[in-house]
Amino acid sequence: AVNFDTALRLGSLTLPLQASFGQSTLRDGTNITKFLTQTAVSMRSIALTAQLERNVRDAADDQRDLRKTQLRLLANTRMFGLRLRGSAQFDLEGEDKGFSRAVVSTDKGLDDRSDISAEVEYDARSDDTQFSLGYSRRFDKFSLRTDARYSKNGGIGANLALSFSFGPDPLDGGIRFSEKKLARSGQAAVTVFRDDNGDGRRGPEEEVLKDVYVEAGFRTTDAITDENGRAFVDELRPFVPVMVGIDESSLGDPYLAASTKGIVVVPRPGVATVIELPVSPSGEVEGVIHSTSGVEAAGVALELIDARGAIVASTVSEFDGFFLFERIPYGRYRIRVAADAARALGVTGQIQDAVELARDKDVARMGIIQLQKGSFTIAQAAAMPSTGAISGLRSGAMASASRD
Repeated sequence: AVNFDTALRLGSLTLPLQASFGQSTLRDGTNITKFLTQTAVSMRSIALTAQLERNVRDAADDQRDLRKTQLRLLANTRMFGLRLRGSAQFDLEGEDKGFSRAVVSTDKGLDDRSDISAEVEYDARSDDTQFSLGYSRRFDKFSLRTDARYSKNGGIGANLALSFSFGPDPLDGGIRFSEKKLARSGQAAVTVFRDDNGDGRRGPEEEVLKDVYVEAGFRTTDAITDENGRAFVDELRPFVPVMVGIDESSLGDPYLAASTKGIVVVPRPGVATVIELPVSPSGEVEGVIHSTSGVEAAGVALELIDARGAIVASTVSEFDGFFLFERIPYGRYRIRVAADAARALGVTGQIQDAVELARDKDVARMGIIQLQKGSFTIAQAAAMPSTGAISGLRSGAMASASRD
């Protein structure tokens, strides 16, 4: 099989064009050849698609030979809050050439878990029209669908379908049931806990947190932690890295903060990746920055760095040199001057190595921190200064001039 994708430009209109060709040989010597091409165009709120498909079956027994060419036209739109879909099929080859069948369907979501749908189907070969009405409801462990059909030729039918997926539960053991298709997508088994000591690992005395929303990349999920602090994020695209994190707006305590922006996982189909997301009580780090000459330094860009070297927070010193980092999770940190500001001011970047926030010390008052001269000079930094660095340089210079 081989597939092609391209686009045709017709003036201001661009038409995507897709084509595929495939050939198979069965054990009995039968050759099957399939060709499909399709294009689509969008006009305001209507999307139109055309598909041309040809199937050729060359069998050892000539009576089983088959040659069929079909044209399908599809349309999608939204109207009055309903999603409408329509399709028409034409047979272009054989004794029954001409219009074959048409289907018009619509559906509407009643809420986050239930939908209602309706469909009308006309079969030109039998001159029959069928009407159907369906309702579906999604539960946590399964989904339920029921529909009723009526045929103009007198047929009546009803259908009740129960669907679910199941797989191993990596958190509690045993079997986990879900209404989502677990085997086709990846999952993340998440436990959210309160990290009181700031070490990033759940200890025996640290409690789990319920009713916390879990996010995956830029997508808001329906995963909410239960009484055991756990939640499953389903329908992750296989083999595509995604960051799983916490929606901090769902934390009930304003002094709690996520200890990390999230954990990047690479989902695999049918496999749940087990991760723990720590949430820590937060504190504050404050102090006053002085220039190398000992006066208050305003506009200096500062960064708070965690033990892994990641930037946890950024701030800029105020007119009197005061700086403040707010809502910082418990843990060990260090303070440094941002690289551009350090080059512009000609100072060393590292200014404070030991900063710790803990249960008995949720406010770290660093006092006066004086910048130290570094290997950079102001003349060197003048080539590519940043806005924050220039602000700090000019403010510091004016303060020094006024004091002297």
